[in-house]
Amino acid sequence: MRIFAAFCILLAACAQAKDINFRPTTKIVGGDEAVPHSLPYQVGMYVYLPQGRSFCGGSLVSTQHVLTAAHCTDKASSALIMLGAHNISTVEEHRQEFETSNFAVHENWFPLFILNDIAMVKLNEIIKIDGAFINTIALAPETEDTVLTGQLATVSGWGKPSDEVQTVSSVLRYVNSTIIENKICNIFYFGSIREDHICLNGWEGKSSCSGDSGGPLVINRDGNTVQYGVVSFGIRFGCEIGWPSVYTSVPKYRSWIDEKLQSF
Repeated sequence: MRIFAAFCILLAACAQAKDINFRPTTKIVGGDEAVPHSLPYQVGMYVYLPQGRSFCGGSLVSTQHVLTAAHCTDKASSALIMLGAHNISTVEEHRQEFETSNFAVHENWFPLFILNDIAMVKLNEIIKIDGAFINTIALAPETEDTVLTGQLATVSGWGKPSDEVQTVSSVLRYVNSTIIENKICNIFYFGSIREDHICLNGWEGKSSCSGDSGGPLVINRDGNTVQYGVVSFGIRFGCEIGWPSVYTSVPKYRSWIDEKLQSF
């Protein structure tokens, strides 16, 4: 479920949900199937909302916390959290599943414009980290939010693998793409991109999309995998049309994340 966000352009009123042009990301398009269990920090979530069940991604950031997007958990009653998963359509030996109803959505989450799109999920128990199938992800520090333009980043999830498919992928997929300048991204999103966003180019139809929402954007730093973003939104007209995809910046929200890890 990647948000396809609503924006008021040229002072036009945004009154109906059917009129929105941007939406949450729901899939990985133009990518590849991940080597099973090569991304042990990846989390899959079935989220139960008033309108029904949806699917989102997340990242394991402690032995009891999952980082995800606010639009994934806003108004959620509960969620089924899957750790150590690869093929979510089958029974897997190393997969662990947990139910929870503990959600902390950012206090300034503003769904109309998809602002402050970040949330924390707390598991009801401390999980066992084995390192091979389940592991936490390192988070980019608050001080490291300078120039990311041109960096190669990886996004992963079970979102739809193409615009022609209506369901999420059975297997975990990933895509590598390049971070672009926010001012370039703003050309596509009519000035709605802020400093707390990160944008990836969508060239060659490579992007995150519906079902990938809340999942991690990571960068390799000196041989270490570090999370820099959370999948947020893209254009509603399709994930393969070449538009950039947008992510919530982890460095910009690091103090909020750390506070939730301590108090939630």
